[in-house]
Amino acid sequence: MIPKVQTGEVQVRASCGDLTEVSDAGRKRKRKPIKKELHRFGNYHHYYGYRLGKTLDEDPRLRFLEREWFEGKDCLDIGCNEGLVTISIAQKYNCRRILGVDIDGVLIDKANLNLTERISSSGVSDSGENVEKRSEEERLLETGAPAMKEWWKDTIAWRALHSKETLDSGSNHTISGTVLERPSATTESVDLMQRVTFRQENFIKNFPHGDYMKDGTFDTVLCLSMTKWVHLNWGDDGLVRLFAKIFRILRPGGTLILEPQPWKSYQRKAGVCEATRANYNSIQLRPLHFTEILLDKIGFRSYRQVSTAVPGSTAGFDRSLFLYFK
Repeated sequence: MIPKVQTGEVQVRASCGDLTEVSDAGRKRKRKPIKKELHRFGNYHHYYGYRLGKTLDEDPRLRFLEREWFEGKDCLDIGCNEGLVTISIAQKYNCRRILGVDIDGVLIDKANLNLTERISSSGVSDSGENVEKRSEEERLLETGAPAMKEWWKDTIAWRALHSKETLDSGSNHTISGTVLERPSATTESVDLMQRVTFRQENFIKNFPHGDYMKDGTFDTVLCLSMTKWVHLNWGDDGLVRLFAKIFRILRPGGTLILEPQPWKSYQRKAGVCEATRANYNSIQLRPLHFTEILLDKIGFRSYRQVSTAVPGSTAGFDRSLFLYFK
């Protein structure tokens, strides 16, 4: 039985950072912010290093993904982090296009850099000449220089995208903020650049979205290791809103690929800040309720458990994968 949850406007229950509390004498005094607040949304930098460890080059979850879920389809990756899974899906399964969104702008910059480096690793530029990795790219990534967005316009990927040899000069293409239509590209690098886009986005709060995310926009949506962070930051209401928004932007027959974190992992992260602690204490829904919510309340017609665990993941990351069909 699913506990009854009042859903409405999603709000953060309490702000994080400098907090105040009232002493017995009625005087307010400041409390120090919790140090881990920086990653309160699960926006860990070097996340794939934690998840994969030092022995794996490819995310083991990719083994359980099937080509038919992506090939020739429009896809969305919510909480894409540094974009490595997003890029791998585009390369391995040949989706028509894939948009990766994350709440953290620095991670989106890293995702764009990873895309550029993946293209550069083929050793081909827009003119067909061999290219070397740019030390300037690495410097900008390490320092987090604010010039990242302007630097992006001078990358190999940008030049390849705007090459007169491969794209119609009359086409209207942009990098930031707009999902790109796939052209008939003559090189793998241009093709990948056309199909993969990254965007900073708070998927829970920012709604309605623009033209790039209307109702019925996507065939496949990935939500991998995201539910816990939505749950802790926006409570039961935020979780239900996440599921409802995914359902809306999926086309009929579309697929949600969900990797929920187990309830036992919530407690370890509940103390990130006051908001997450308050939400944790008020949560009524549990991951074991998610399938019932998605089928009976949201409207998905069926589901399939893809795996009970993902072998090869580091400890704590061997989670189940589920498939839900609209």
